[in-house]
Amino acid sequence: MTQYDLIIVGAGQTASPLSRGAAKKGWRVAVVEENHAGGTCVNVGCTPTKTLVAGARVIHNARTSGEWGAQSTSFSFDWTVMRRRRDALVGQFRRASHRGYEQTKGIDFLQERAQFIDPHLLKLMDSGQTITAPRIVLDVGGAPVIPNIPGLHNIPYSDSSGIQVLDDLPPHLLVLGGGYIGLEFAQIFRRMGSSVTVVHRGKHILSREDEDVALSLTEALESEGITILTGTQPKEFLPQDRGFRLNLVNEEGMDLSPVEAHHVLCAVGRAPQVENLGLENTGVERDSSGSIHVDGALSTTTEGIWAVGDCKGGPAFTHIAYDDYRVLRDLWDLPGAGERTGIHGRPVPYTVFTDPQLGRIGLSEKQALQSQIPYHLYMMPYSRVARAMEAGETAGLLKVLVSPRDDHLLGAAIVGMEGGEVATMLQLAMAGGLCASDLQDMVFAHPGLAESFNNLFTYGKRS
Repeated sequence: MTQYDLIIVGAGQTASPLSRGAAKKGWRVAVVEENHAGGTCVNVGCTPTKTLVAGARVIHNARTSGEWGAQSTSFSFDWTVMRRRRDALVGQFRRASHRGYEQTKGIDFLQERAQFIDPHLLKLMDSGQTITAPRIVLDVGGAPVIPNIPGLHNIPYSDSSGIQVLDDLPPHLLVLGGGYIGLEFAQIFRRMGSSVTVVHRGKHILSREDEDVALSLTEALESEGITILTGTQPKEFLPQDRGFRLNLVNEEGMDLSPVEAHHVLCAVGRAPQVENLGLENTGVERDSSGSIHVDGALSTTTEGIWAVGDCKGGPAFTHIAYDDYRVLRDLWDLPGAGERTGIHGRPVPYTVFTDPQLGRIGLSEKQALQSQIPYHLYMMPYSRVARAMEAGETAGLLKVLVSPRDDHLLGAAIVGMEGGEVATMLQLAMAGGLCASDLQDMVFAHPGLAESFNNLFTYGKRS
């Protein structure tokens, strides 16, 4: 049995900075990872998918370049070239992650599957070695959920990882789920030449977002030829020659017109990747969704075991997983420690990398109404943003909630050109305590996207 000061199970976004910080403090650290370092983000999430998003945008711009006067007699696209670029970048990031562990004194990177024997004793399943530590952090991430739909396993389907490495582009891709992941892939494959149909159970796509925000993005996606079916549930897949048919029903169970396609992307959600860890031997409790229950300091129900990142539930974003590291860094007084005492109250920004993007920070109107929080609403279409008009990217809207008590920003949803970056500007304003009136009269460079705040807060008040 080998004794460590800290064991991290899973090499996600928390593991790298946390292990190196602990090693700098003189702790002996083991990072146990069954697959590759970097977690979901590097291997199958942010890095590869945003590479595909960028490639699909290049293809889209080439196809629509005639609008700008470009002349082309032919256009072709090689999916294998895009896949090679994706794979090269993933490999580069993955190797950098591995080197970070290997080159840090005090860290043992153990590429094996670990299983709990008791709350502080783990067995490495390949070598049979056992390891122990007073502090164990679970950073095992999540995995795509495959829905239980009759006939699904009889037809060609992929999850969000497998869809990236298909040998050939499907003539017609059916996407199950109108969430962030499903919509990004829907647009990627549409721009690469596939017909795409999205089937979503909710009243509108992006069910957690305000309806007007979701509808704005819906219009943009439909304008590119993506078919979006909402309030629709899959009933049964039936194989056919060169494809399949999906029978559909509405919320009342009434039959709808079926959809025929060639491949399915299952994008209905993700679940914590905690099976086969032996958690039943630890006393660590999980909630009804399977997520590991933690308190505000990321402690599980078993003393000496913490959970971070996607496996603990809550917002499943890379930047949140990285911030989980900061929380433990501060609580454990590791190098660079600040004064964070927990995860409560931290901002949760995010961007959906469709085109146009959706950038979000703070309260949505839906959340404000549910919590009975008073607000003033400011809205403006992107068609009134000079920079967007000049770029020919006028789809979308700006939507900001402002406190009627002190004029401070409560939250924002930006659908539009660089919507994520525009929302980040508003996040910085919120962090700095700026008011809507400050942004209304601030001098911004013309014609930048930030300049839209002048008009938004001068003319965009709706309530």
